[in-house]
Amino acid sequence: MIALTDWAAAWSITGLGTGFVFSILILLVFFLQLMSYINRKTSSADENQASVQKSSAWQSSGTSSEADKVAVAVAVYLYMQNQHDDESGVLTWHRQDTEWHSELNPTI
Repeated sequence: MIALTDWAAAWSITGLGTGFVFSILILLVFFLQLMSYINRKTSSADENQASVQKSSAWQSSGTSSEADKVAVAVAVYLYMQNQHDDESGVLTWHRQDTEWHSELNPTI
């Protein structure tokens, strides 16, 4: 059976298949690097615009009003009130015999 194998054709098919897969992987790597480069360029432009808008917003309101302080205080109070659930850390398990249990584990 080994003597009937055309090894030249087998190795060429193997080489073509492996070469095809690696060439697609290389193209995929280049494509992902290109997309990363484009994403970095657009995000840096967006960050520059956002930083300009943030700096102008902070410069316009330098102090916090009483309403801001009350809102923060209420938010902290409600957050602390919501943390009331103290768990015991004990796991409970009730054994329940079913037909599947007796079928899968006949010793019990």
